[in-house]
Amino acid sequence: AARILLKDGPGVLEAGRGNYNMDTEQVSVVGPVQFSSANGYRMVTRDVDIDLPKRSMVSRGEVTGRLPTGTFRADRLKANLAERTVTLEGRARLRMTQGGLP
Repeated sequence: AARILLKDGPGVLEAGRGNYNMDTEQVSVVGPVQFSSANGYRMVTRDVDIDLPKRSMVSRGEVTGRLPTGTFRADRLKANLAERTVTLEGRARLRMTQGGLP
C-alpha cells in the first residue's frame, strides 16, 4: 500500500505485490490494484506501471471505477495521480448518475 498527498486530500494505492526499481523510482505491479481518494473516487485495475516522480500510472488490464458523477470502465487507463486525471482507452464506457454532484 502507498499513500499520496493530492490537492484535495490523501489517496491510497493498494496492490498485492510489485517490483520497485530504485534507480528510476518506478513500480511494476502484476495483479489487482485499487486506488481510492478522500473525495470518493475509486478505481480497480490490474497489471500497472507506476512512475513515482511523475505521479503517473498506466494499466495493462481492464479498469472499473466510481466517481461522484457515476461509474466507468475501459480496457486500460493512463492516470496522472497528482492532477487526478484519468484517460480511458479501449471500449470506454461512462454511466452518469443523476444528481451525482453535491
